[in-house]
Amino acid sequence: MGKFSKYLIFLAIGVFFTLETFHIIDVYWTNLWPLLMFALGVTIHVFYFLSGSRKNLAFLLLPGGMSLSLGNLVLSDDNYHFVWSLYLLGMALGLFEWQIFGENEDFSTPVMLSAALAVLIMFSDGFSYIYLWPFLFVGGCVYLIYYKKQYVSSLLKIIKPTR
Repeated sequence: MGKFSKYLIFLAIGVFFTLETFHIIDVYWTNLWPLLMFALGVTIHVFYFLSGSRKNLAFLLLPGGMSLSLGNLVLSDDNYHFVWSLYLLGMALGLFEWQIFGENEDFSTPVMLSAALAVLIMFSDGFSYIYLWPFLFVGGCVYLIYYKKQYVSSLLKIIKPTR
């Protein structure tokens, strides 16, 4: 890009702000920053997928997924007391994309944990925790049974009886 085109860009920005200052054009600035955040996420995704989806650039999908989902979220929703819990889902989306398109990363635990926390926080206002404890207890027992079964079977493979 030559010097002339840089000057044209600066001139266009100056004309835009001058027209906005004198209210010839009106810009709704409250939606501008979420729109820029959304555009940044789209730009990162387009760059990644047009560059051939190289696995060494998959880390770019974390901020790309976060800015894409959070920009969309803030643009489309006015319930900010409800929205803040979904920021964790933005992180989970970015980590999930990184895991799918990356080399050998395993982010399944952070993805599931942040998604579960987001859902738990989202519904915590109208939800009594007394109903949650039985599900947590049953889920914990199933997890322990599965984990113990894997742990015992791995121990049995290591310790072979000699006769």
